[in-house]
Amino acid sequence: MDVRAVEVTDSNIGDAPMLPALLSRVSGDEPIASVTADGAYDGRTRRDVIACEAPRRSSTRRNAKPWKKDSPGARGRNDDLRAIRRFDRTL
Repeated sequence: MDVRAVEVTDSNIGDAPMLPALLSRVSGDEPIASVTADGAYDGRTRRDVIACEAPRRSSTRRNAKPWKKDSPGARGRNDDLRAIRRFDRTL
């Protein structure tokens, strides 16, 4: 596995707003096999963006609840939550 994009920011810049810039750094010729991210990326818009770019999703927040709205990001996130509950651990 190769790391293709990374961004180190100051404490006054949140992680999640950096997602579009990070994904734009990966060439369109290079498929994204996975995206690894922490709970800061656990938002509907960010999950939908990740789901459209790569099959792997980001971590959920500690107190996460399933989302009712159906979207690519919601489906993946809800799958993660089911696995976490089934195996009693985070992904």
